[in-house]
Amino acid sequence: MIERVNNASADRWEAEVSPHVDIEAWLRVLAHEATTGEYDGFAGEWTINNTYFYRTRDGKFRLTLWDRELCYDETALGRSVFSYFAENAFTRGFWQVPSLRARYLTLVGDAISRFSLGRYLSPRVDTIYAQIRQAAYEDRNKPYSDAEFETGAQFLRDFGFLR
Repeated sequence: MIERVNNASADRWEAEVSPHVDIEAWLRVLAHEATTGEYDGFAGEWTINNTYFYRTRDGKFRLTLWDRELCYDETALGRSVFSYFAENAFTRGFWQVPSLRARYLTLVGDAISRFSLGRYLSPRVDTIYAQIRQAAYEDRNKPYSDAEFETGAQFLRDFGFLR
Protein backbone atom coordinates (compact mmCIF):
# COMPACT_ATOMS: atom_id res chain seq x y z
CA MET A 1 0.00 0.00 0.00
CA ILE A 2 2.69 2.49 0.97
CA GLU A 3 4.70 1.73 -2.16
CA ARG A 4 1.61 2.30 -4.34
CA VAL A 5 0.69 5.57 -2.61
CA ASN A 6 4.26 6.84 -2.84
CA ASN A 7 5.18 5.70 -6.34
CA ALA A 8 2.10 5.48 -8.55
CA SER A 9 2.13 7.90 -11.46
CA ALA A 10 -0.56 10.56 -11.63
CA ASP A 11 -2.41 8.84 -14.46
CA ARG A 12 -2.41 5.48 -12.61
CA TRP A 13 -2.63 6.69 -9.01
CA GLU A 14 -6.30 5.87 -8.34
CA ALA A 15 -6.11 2.49 -10.09
CA GLU A 16 -2.94 1.55 -8.19
CA VAL A 17 -4.10 2.74 -4.77
CA SER A 18 -7.82 1.84 -4.70
CA PRO A 19 -7.30 -1.94 -4.31
CA HIS A 20 -5.45 -1.20 -1.06
CA VAL A 21 -7.24 1.85 0.34
CA ASP A 22 -10.84 2.96 0.80
CA ILE A 23 -10.09 6.28 -0.87
CA GLU A 24 -13.55 7.72 -0.16
CA ALA A 25 -13.18 7.07 3.58
CA TRP A 26 -9.71 8.59 3.62
CA LEU A 27 -10.97 11.68 1.77
CA ARG A 28 -13.73 12.02 4.39
CA VAL A 29 -11.13 11.95 7.16
CA LEU A 30 -9.12 14.66 5.40
CA ALA A 31 -12.23 16.81 4.90
CA HIS A 32 -13.18 16.45 8.56
CA GLU A 33 -9.68 17.33 9.72
CA ALA A 34 -9.58 20.32 7.39
CA THR A 35 -12.89 21.77 8.54
CA THR A 36 -12.29 21.24 12.26
CA GLY A 37 -8.76 22.60 11.98
CA GLU A 38 -7.13 19.38 13.21
CA TYR A 39 -3.42 19.75 12.54
CA ASP A 40 -2.10 16.77 14.48
CA GLY A 41 -3.67 14.00 12.43
CA PHE A 42 -3.53 12.24 9.09
CA ALA A 43 -2.42 15.26 7.06
CA GLY A 44 -1.18 17.55 9.76
CA GLU A 45 1.77 19.61 10.81
CA TRP A 46 3.79 16.51 11.68
CA THR A 47 2.96 14.65 8.43
CA ILE A 48 0.98 11.56 9.55
CA ASN A 49 0.42 11.64 13.29
CA ASN A 50 -2.08 10.00 15.65
CA THR A 51 -3.22 7.72 12.85
CA TYR A 52 -2.93 3.99 12.56
CA PHE A 53 -3.51 1.85 9.50
CA TYR A 54 -5.59 -1.28 9.97
CA ARG A 55 -5.80 -3.91 7.25
CA THR A 56 -9.23 -5.53 7.09
CA ARG A 57 -10.20 -8.91 5.69
CA ASP A 58 -10.96 -7.35 2.31
CA GLY A 59 -7.28 -6.35 2.13
CA LYS A 60 -7.95 -2.62 2.30
CA PHE A 61 -6.32 -0.39 4.84
CA ARG A 62 -8.60 1.62 7.12
CA LEU A 63 -7.61 4.58 9.24
CA THR A 64 -7.85 4.43 13.00
CA LEU A 65 -7.66 7.92 14.47
CA TRP A 66 -6.99 9.02 18.00
CA ASP A 67 -5.85 12.05 20.00
CA ARG A 68 -8.11 14.62 18.34
CA GLU A 69 -7.58 17.47 20.79
CA LEU A 70 -5.81 19.86 18.41
CA CYS A 71 -8.88 21.02 16.55
CA TYR A 72 -11.30 23.88 17.08
CA ASP A 73 -8.54 26.28 18.08
CA GLU A 74 -7.51 29.78 17.04
CA THR A 75 -4.71 28.58 14.77
CA ALA A 76 -7.31 26.85 12.58
CA LEU A 77 -9.09 30.06 11.65
CA GLY A 78 -6.57 31.14 9.04
CA ARG A 79 -5.45 27.68 7.96
CA SER A 80 -6.25 26.51 4.46
CA VAL A 81 -8.09 23.24 3.86
CA PHE A 82 -5.03 22.32 1.79
CA SER A 83 -2.47 22.87 4.56
CA TYR A 84 0.26 20.25 4.82
CA PHE A 85 -0.78 18.53 1.58
CA ALA A 86 2.75 18.78 0.16
CA GLU A 87 4.16 16.84 3.11
CA ASN A 88 1.81 13.84 2.79
CA ALA A 89 2.18 11.25 0.01
CA PHE A 90 -1.53 10.38 0.01
CA THR A 91 -2.65 13.99 -0.33
CA ARG A 92 -0.04 14.69 -2.99
CA GLY A 93 -1.20 11.61 -4.87
CA PHE A 94 -4.95 12.11 -4.80
CA TRP A 95 -4.57 15.81 -5.62
CA GLN A 96 -3.17 14.80 -9.02
CA VAL A 97 -6.43 13.02 -9.92
CA PRO A 98 -9.08 15.58 -10.98
CA SER A 99 -12.07 13.46 -9.93
CA LEU A 100 -10.59 12.83 -6.46
CA ARG A 101 -9.64 16.47 -6.06
CA ALA A 102 -13.23 17.43 -6.93
CA ARG A 103 -14.58 14.82 -4.50
CA TYR A 104 -12.41 16.18 -1.68
CA LEU A 105 -13.62 19.72 -2.34
CA THR A 106 -17.23 18.49 -2.30
CA LEU A 107 -16.64 16.70 1.02
CA VAL A 108 -15.09 19.84 2.52
CA GLY A 109 -18.07 21.87 1.36
CA ASP A 110 -20.47 19.28 2.79
CA ALA A 111 -18.64 19.25 6.11
CA ILE A 112 -18.69 23.02 6.33
CA SER A 113 -22.36 23.28 5.48
CA ARG A 114 -23.45 20.42 7.73
CA PHE A 115 -21.11 20.24 10.68
CA SER A 116 -18.67 23.09 11.07
CA LEU A 117 -21.00 26.02 10.79
CA GLY A 118 -22.11 27.64 13.98
CA ARG A 119 -25.69 26.49 13.56
CA TYR A 120 -24.47 22.95 14.19
CA LEU A 121 -21.60 23.49 16.60
CA SER A 122 -22.89 26.32 18.79
CA PRO A 123 -25.98 24.49 20.19
CA ARG A 124 -23.82 21.48 21.04
CA VAL A 125 -21.34 23.69 22.84
CA ASP A 126 -24.23 25.22 24.77
CA THR A 127 -25.44 21.77 25.84
CA ILE A 128 -22.02 20.70 27.07
CA TYR A 129 -21.40 24.11 28.65
CA ALA A 130 -24.61 23.83 30.67
CA GLN A 131 -23.51 20.43 31.92
CA ILE A 132 -19.99 21.42 33.03
CA ARG A 133 -20.18 25.13 33.92
CA GLN A 134 -20.87 24.73 37.61
CA ALA A 135 -18.17 22.08 38.05
CA ALA A 136 -15.69 24.25 36.13
CA TYR A 137 -16.41 27.22 38.37
CA GLU A 138 -16.19 25.15 41.57
CA ASP A 139 -12.96 23.36 40.64
CA ARG A 140 -10.28 24.73 42.97
CA ASN A 141 -7.44 23.04 41.07
CA LYS A 142 -8.27 24.13 37.54
CA PRO A 143 -5.39 25.52 35.45
CA TYR A 144 -7.47 28.44 34.14
CA SER A 145 -9.64 31.26 35.46
CA ASP A 146 -13.42 31.43 35.22
CA ALA A 147 -12.99 34.23 32.67
CA GLU A 148 -10.73 31.99 30.53
CA PHE A 149 -13.33 29.21 30.75
CA GLU A 150 -16.02 31.62 29.52
CA THR A 151 -13.77 32.94 26.75
CA GLY A 152 -13.01 29.39 25.61
CA ALA A 153 -16.68 28.41 25.58
CA GLN A 154 -17.56 31.49 23.56
CA PHE A 155 -14.76 30.80 21.11
CA LEU A 156 -16.10 27.28 20.53
CA ARG A 157 -19.58 28.68 19.95
CA ASP A 158 -18.17 31.11 17.38
CA PHE A 159 -15.68 28.73 15.73
CA GLY A 160 -18.13 27.41 13.14
CA PHE A 161 -19.07 30.91 12.07
CA LEU A 162 -15.46 32.09 11.97
CA ARG A 163 -13.97 29.09 10.17
